[in-house]
Amino acid sequence: MTHSLSTTQLLLATGGLAAGTFGLRLLGVQLGGRLARYPRLQQYLQTLSLLLLAGLGLSATLLQDGAYAGHARVLGVASALLLAWRGAPLYAVVLCAAVVAALSRWMGM
Repeated sequence: MTHSLSTTQLLLATGGLAAGTFGLRLLGVQLGGRLARYPRLQQYLQTLSLLLLAGLGLSATLLQDGAYAGHARVLGVASALLLAWRGAPLYAVVLCAAVVAALSRWMGM
């Protein structure tokens, strides 16, 4: 099921994201020196950013159009994570993930 956006909606969404990104960058510049006094807060913010990124990656891996994306994508991402963890070059990680996902789909997973 696809949803189309009007030009106005797309421009408003893009403008909102741009303004939010700029605001966060400006806030980071303003708070940069002040956060050094609070190491516990720095640790929480680092953990929060890691959890946010992990949640985004997990939802992108497991879901497509609100439904389960299938075993092939999960296997491809798992193989990429394994190779990245082992320190493989980026081209090898991407190529291996693509091959694993393609073979999995070909085998009917």
